[in-house]
Amino acid sequence: MNVFNYVYAGIVAAVIIGFFVFDAYLSKTKGSVKFTVNNIPNEISNSNDFPCVHRDYCGGCTYNGEAYIETLKHKEAEVLEVFKEKAGLVLFNQSEENNKVLSTIDLKGLGNEVRIFDGRYEGIEGCQYKWQFQYRNKMEYTFGDLVKDGELELGMHKKGNFLSIVTVDHCQLVPDDFNLILGYTLVFAKSSELKHYHKKTHKGVFRNLIVRRGVRTGEILVDLVTSSEADGGLDYDANGNPISLKALDVEQWKNGLLNLKLSDNNKIVGIMHTINDNIADTVNCDEQRILFGRDYYYEEICGLRFKVNIFSFFQTNVNAVERLYTEAVSLLPDLKGKVVYDLFCGTGTISQIVAKDAKEVIGVEIVEDSVEAARVNTQLNGIENCRFICGDVYEVLNQATEKADSKEASVIDKAASGIDITTSADDIAVISNRDDIVSIPSPDVIIVDPPRVGLRTKAVNKIASYGVPEILYISCNPKTLAMDIADFKPLGYEPTYIKAYDNFPWTKHCEAAVLLRLADPKKANAEREPRGSTPPAFGIPPHFIDKG
Repeated sequence: MNVFNYVYAGIVAAVIIGFFVFDAYLSKTKGSVKFTVNNIPNEISNSNDFPCVHRDYCGGCTYNGEAYIETLKHKEAEVLEVFKEKAGLVLFNQSEENNKVLSTIDLKGLGNEVRIFDGRYEGIEGCQYKWQFQYRNKMEYTFGDLVKDGELELGMHKKGNFLSIVTVDHCQLVPDDFNLILGYTLVFAKSSELKHYHKKTHKGVFRNLIVRRGVRTGEILVDLVTSSEADGGLDYDANGNPISLKALDVEQWKNGLLNLKLSDNNKIVGIMHTINDNIADTVNCDEQRILFGRDYYYEEICGLRFKVNIFSFFQTNVNAVERLYTEAVSLLPDLKGKVVYDLFCGTGTISQIVAKDAKEVIGVEIVEDSVEAARVNTQLNGIENCRFICGDVYEVLNQATEKADSKEASVIDKAASGIDITTSADDIAVISNRDDIVSIPSPDVIIVDPPRVGLRTKAVNKIASYGVPEILYISCNPKTLAMDIADFKPLGYEPTYIKAYDNFPWTKHCEAAVLLRLADPKKANAEREPRGSTPPAFGIPPHFIDKG
């Protein structure tokens, strides 16, 4: 057999193997967006999925292409580090192997700022395989360009370059219909020949595309966010000369959306056009126009039904967060006859979950749209023992009569008399809720689920001042969680249970649930115990991974 025959045989074998590998991939991803042959990488990652075609540029996923178990190790390592650095706690799984390691540590040799966590640490729990992809129920895409004055793009900010945008029409974290809607909207925007909104000149039309979906209902909302230039009219150039602006044909865009062939279990129930002339690079609503249907969808969690508006906060991974909420709430003792504060309550998901056992639930949330949705949701579910107050958490608690000092009582009296007590921009006035504020009872249990910035120190002080036996802290940012735990410590609260959850596979984010108990009601400024600084490394127990 000559050299040519060897080469020929090798080529044939490679083609055959490649065909079967690619066919197996298509079978596995049946019903999902298909990659073109040119986009298929040379090697299959050890996560048994092809890496995302956008991963070299998109900043959304940090660990795409790695084995899932390895991503969990990365995330748990980060949790361990921030708890050691920010909370002064060395965390260990409760296992025979780790107990042996603990017994060998010389506590006297550790620093004054770090101590061994003596509560229950459950490590990090991963998502089932079926929840690792296409799990996001909301995307907020941005219009822009990849290079200056380049072709119009619609997607995510480029990794390491916030001004550049990468089109992500094959994203693996969203349902296929999201990619379809994005692709159609981008084609429509390009055909209009209108420009995207420029962050520096504040000129242009296209700003954002928002897509939301009820995972359990299949209801989809689509919102095109533009500047008011979309209405056409006149503008002026740098020399003061009038310029006629072309109007955007949003009816054409709407009709095209309604003609898209979506998956059988999904349907568009609302199409909106939002006007945003705010110069900040965030989605703001100066005016909302409903082009079709309604501005909300329905979702179901833990047997409850929720109305979610286009701008309301709602958990991104419904299946995973249902598991988190169920496990977290189970940490609380019997709630019968107790008053529960649900702080940063969003649309009232946790409030309504605990309402079936509690005497009364008081939810506090700063986003007015979410509060209104929370009130509607309690009516949907026939729940009568929940109340929701719109305002800054600290300000609401600070004005509650049963915990108010003489100065706070004076503020409430002024508010009740109609006197303006508007605070600074950082501390939002809650005058409109004064009737609710003056009548809320003191809590027996407090639940907090703050945004990524965590709690402010004054909010920690106020929450701790109630002296409740338990505080359940649900966090979407372990770093600020650890910082808040450190703030709670001198106020007498110690964590007794800590568990992390990977509710956002392939990204850098994870969530956590912590139960804090009041260890010493009289404690004011306790000195940190002399503990250690560096936790021994360990892997993740296999039972934390459920690939379904």
